[in-house]
Formats: sequence, structure tokens, C-alpha cells
Amino acid sequence: MKKTNIFFKIAFIFISLLFSLLLSFNIVLKIKQLYYFEIYNLNINKLSNLSIESIKTNYDYIINYLSNNSYVNFKLPNLPSSKEGIIHFEEVKNIFTILTYLFYICTITLIFFYYSIIKNKDFYIIKLCSKFLLTLPLILITILVINFNKTFTLFHKITFGNNYWIFDPEKDPVINILPIEFFLHCSLIILLITILQGILLFIIYKSLNKKSNLK
Repeated sequence: MKKTNIFFKIAFIFISLLFSLLLSFNIVLKIKQLYYFEIYNLNINKLSNLSIESIKTNYDYIINYLSNNSYVNFKLPNLPSSKEGIIHFEEVKNIFTILTYLFYICTITLIFFYYSIIKNKDFYIIKLCSKFLLTLPLILITILVINFNKTFTLFHKITFGNNYWIFDPEKDPVINILPIEFFLHCSLIILLITILQGILLFIIYKSLNKKSNLK
């Protein structure tokens, strides 16, 4: 067994963490039923004074708009949007596009990493990575549960160079169908899926290590 160097280990763990978070994010983004459940769970129809069908239509449009790599003008099916609101969604779309390309890069990079790991039979690094995938999300979950509002605000201040993300419900009623609790639940699900990936990675480590010892 050939030991991998420290740079390789750090790069592998970092790319694996990033890949797992992006994969979890994509899963939550694609499963629109999670939001449909939240409509009832958070009484979004009552908070927004919109029908459930109208809420679903606008949410579906938002997800399709953000997921589409081609440029299209943002225009909700039956809700008005301010100039600032449109700019914000355009900025979010740009971020989503970057994350999509980053996910592809991480995927390709990990293929080469795993090829090297299996070739050198240095499976301990997989075990080490699984521990990070288990502990980091737990730390983040604790932070989110303690004060999600502050974390949510800080994230937006760091990510965006303006205050367009602070929606006026009168000008951008779309904010009424996107309560902050929904973002909290999405964040928690993303982190829980990442933890499941950590568990799966540990199982993979045990399997590879067992097969290697039998030879």
C-alpha cells in the first residue's frame, strides 16, 4: 500500500465535502414535492392569500428558471416583481449556474481521486473523509438551529453586494410564498443527506478495506 501525501488528502477531503453538499443541494432542489409538503406544513396558502395551485405554479417557475442554464427574462406567471426583485433572481440564477459547473468539476475530479486511492489501496483516507462528512454537517446543523435568522442574513450579506434580497411584500409578493422556515428546513435536509453520504462512504471504506485484507 502506497501512502498518499498530505496535499492529496486535504484536496480529496475538501472536494468530497464540496461534492456531497452540492449533490445534497441538487437533490433538494429537484424534489419539488418537499415544497408542496411545506405549503400545508407552513400554511403558505393562508400566509400569502393565494391558492395552492397558484403557489405551486409560481414555485415551479422559480425552480425551472434557476435550473435552466440558458438566459431567460424572469417573469412570474401571476405575481408582480419589482426591478430589484428581478435583479436578485438573476443574481441567484448566476450563482446556481456556477454551482452546477462546480458540481461537474468536483465529480470529474473525484473520479481521478478514487482511481488513485483504489490503485494505491490507501483506503484510510476514505474513512477520514467519512468522518468529516459526519461531523461538519452536525456542527452546521447546531449553528442553524441556534440562530437561523442571523445565519441567513449573514449569508446574504456575504453573497450579494446589495440589499435586493430584502423583499418588500407589496412590490414582490413572491416573498410570501417563500417563508424563512422553508429555507431552514431545506438547509437541514441538505445537511442530513450529506450525513447519509458520510455513512455510505464509511460503509464503502469498510468494504474496500475488508476485500483488500482478504487478498
